Amino acid sequence: MIIIEGPDGAGKTTLLNELAAHYTSIPVHERASDGVNGPVKNLYRWAERDVGNWTEEPVHFYDRHPFISEYIYGPVVRGTMDPQFHTTHLRRYVARRALTIVCLPPLDIVKLAVSDERDMAGVTTHIDTIWHLYASLPASWASSAGIVVYDWTRHNAADHIHPHINSHRTHWSVTR
Repeated sequence: MIIIEGPDGAGKTTLLNELAAHYTSIPVHERASDGVNGPVKNLYRWAERDVGNWTEEPVHFYDRHPFISEYIYGPVVRGTMDPQFHTTHLRRYVARRALTIVCLPPLDIVKLAVSDERDMAGVTTHIDTIWHLYASLPASWASSAGIVVYDWTRHNAADHIHPHINSHRTHWSVTR
């Protein structure tokens, strides 16, 4: 699985669309949450079921995954996280199995992109905290080899992630 993560306004959806157009054989998975309405009902069950299917499914692109984003958005934006997410075995599995691309342009760029009209309530108010938590993700993620930071404001930024995607796709299509 290839998970595109990052704060609202960081360019995740744009990157996802570009990658999906380039890698036409990799499907885009349904989203568990959107920036306006928040997460699906029973988010933990959705995530648990999804990860349980990873052994049968081919590699997919994800626009966020609850086993990453819920640990940031739950406490920061909603003030709480579903207690079921406190179990860590599935989060560790995601860290070992997925390539995570963290979209992280400079904070001032992200601040310009978020707004109360466009994003889920509380995102604009807490965007600094959200950005900093995503910035610390590579250091805290269980598998630093499976995480890549992407800053679209840097010259040829996409060239840096293609080798990671190709390697990940090859590895998981062989080991499936």
